[in-house]
Amino acid sequence: MFERLKELNPYAEEVFANFYSKILKRGHLSKFFKSEEQIRNLCSKQKKNILDSFGENEEELRERYSRLSELHIKLGLSYSDYIEAFNFLQDEFTKVLSREGRLQELIEDLHTYFENIRHITAYGYQSALIKGNKSYFESLKQAKVEFKPLAYLYNRMEQDMKGIETGDIGLMEKQGYSCPVCEWFSSLEAKMMIPDKNIHEELINIHLQTHTIYDSLKYYLEKKLFIQSYQLRQLFINNVLFSTSKLESIYSSFKEEEDDRFLRLLRNSGEKDFVFSIKIDNLPLLTELYGKNFKISLTGKAKKILEDKLLKNNFVTIFKNDEIVGFVKDMPPEELSGVLEYLKKDIEQTEDGEPLKLKIIAFNAMFCNEPCYPKKFEKVKTFIRGEAKDRELYIAYIKEDIEKIKGILQSETQKNRYAISILEKDRLEIFFQPVMGLRTGKIYDVEALVRLKENGKYISAYMFIDQLYEAGHITELDIKIFEKILKYSNRLKGITKRVFINISPISLKSQELREYLKKAIMRFKDDDISLYIEITEQVVFENVDIVKYLSSYYGINFAVDDFGTGYSSLKTLADLAEAEAISHLKIDGSLTKRILESEEIYKIVKSISSMAKSLGLKTVAEFVENEKMVKTLLELEIDYGQGFYYSPALPIDELVQKYQQ
Repeated sequence: MFERLKELNPYAEEVFANFYSKILKRGHLSKFFKSEEQIRNLCSKQKKNILDSFGENEEELRERYSRLSELHIKLGLSYSDYIEAFNFLQDEFTKVLSREGRLQELIEDLHTYFENIRHITAYGYQSALIKGNKSYFESLKQAKVEFKPLAYLYNRMEQDMKGIETGDIGLMEKQGYSCPVCEWFSSLEAKMMIPDKNIHEELINIHLQTHTIYDSLKYYLEKKLFIQSYQLRQLFINNVLFSTSKLESIYSSFKEEEDDRFLRLLRNSGEKDFVFSIKIDNLPLLTELYGKNFKISLTGKAKKILEDKLLKNNFVTIFKNDEIVGFVKDMPPEELSGVLEYLKKDIEQTEDGEPLKLKIIAFNAMFCNEPCYPKKFEKVKTFIRGEAKDRELYIAYIKEDIEKIKGILQSETQKNRYAISILEKDRLEIFFQPVMGLRTGKIYDVEALVRLKENGKYISAYMFIDQLYEAGHITELDIKIFEKILKYSNRLKGITKRVFINISPISLKSQELREYLKKAIMRFKDDDISLYIEITEQVVFENVDIVKYLSSYYGINFAVDDFGTGYSSLKTLADLAEAEAISHLKIDGSLTKRILESEEIYKIVKSISSMAKSLGLKTVAEFVENEKMVKTLLELEIDYGQGFYYSPALPIDELVQKYQQ
């Protein structure tokens, strides 16, 4: 094909001498070589390779440089470096031809030869790029098939890669701007998952850019212009990776805040906007009997029916353990009733004959125009289910129903506002309850407890804390607790070397609270006091990795509170103890209270004591109320006790007066 280029053979020595000195030895490509001998060997091989390829036909040339591309990719040579080498050689041969007066004679063949090499190389690098991303996209496809936009993108990438590998460009169909992802971005579900309008618009624009790039990419592939297609391929994959990464992050964030996002979507609802709840009797049990696919199939079928019967972009659903909760816009109640009745009959007629019962309620969503929190929402659903009585399909939309719902919400809103006002007006104080050594009778540590000032007296803050949870202000409370405790650090050091504090699982994930934690740990350390965080047994086992991380990187000590009433994994407990993430087990007060009257409880506490000792953990019995309890706990080798037998929770002044060493 390029027979005439053999006439360049006499000048090859000169060209490759320059290639050796200017590119391989002195240029940045020298980093790929360990010795001078390696550089010379490569230069000789490249010279032989070029000279041997002069005169080869197109197929032979493709085979040669495809093989060399694979080799250089394995060596880590970038496409730019590879092309720079070819460009240099072409320029050097061009200079020789110009000097010898043969430029017009051979310049076209020389240009075509090197252009072919560049395209063959680009195709090889493009194939490697696709193979490198293929397993990644396949793994993502498996992991996130439940989220439609991601599932679609992964399927498209898989089809596209198959088209490149097989050379069948027809597999890469032109999608236009009405693809499922574009449609999804305009749906209620997208608005629920991406409440920030700027982020929503940014993702739409990036996705539309991906369409434009893809259409151009397909054009260049069809024309076999692989240099251009390689550059576009990189841009295309980067765009898709950015989009999928963003969508994955959005999806993960949404799953953590699903209830809140759903309820925010309901604001500004009108008379024809409805919430519906579909409860499937015994679904958790049936899922356990028939496997996870049973639930996936059932909920998938329900969503498909809703998609077919409702306007696709006008409704959204979220899934609970045994419940499908949805929101539909602009639908008369009579029409919605027909859709839900159809769904009920269809789902209850399962193919395997397994008896299913659906109980469906729906109600006007206008009540959510006021701030609505998850617990409020649950109370409204409970109320509507009560109104439904034995009816398996009930829609509340008449004026009386709405007024009753509003009454419930107004009551809850007032409670939440009251709780928030207490927080804002700082009507809180920290009391401290001593934990005593059962054998020594001496103070071992103190637990910080929140008390609420009401009519000149301090009372328990349990109800107040629940309302703050519901209103989403619990982390603010935990931060305020740390602020107050820090003020008492200097006074506590004469009483104990350990302070235990309860914080919520939500606050564990708060960066702001972790900053206060670090500050508190350092401050207490200056006063020779160790800070311990109490979290319940359930929270520990639902947040194992977070507990380990905070223990390792922040130096936080953890105690397992209310131990003995949950469903602990002993292996997980052992792992946390071995990692020194937990140091104390606080035995639930309900066990301590019954230890004198129940042989079974006695055995449970004995087992806890034995297990704790084997793991090197200290044990604390809560709700110790009398001397008989103390003697029994000593028999069981429990280390410490806490309760009214020793002392109630005390304000700092009384604590100092009573226990100052």
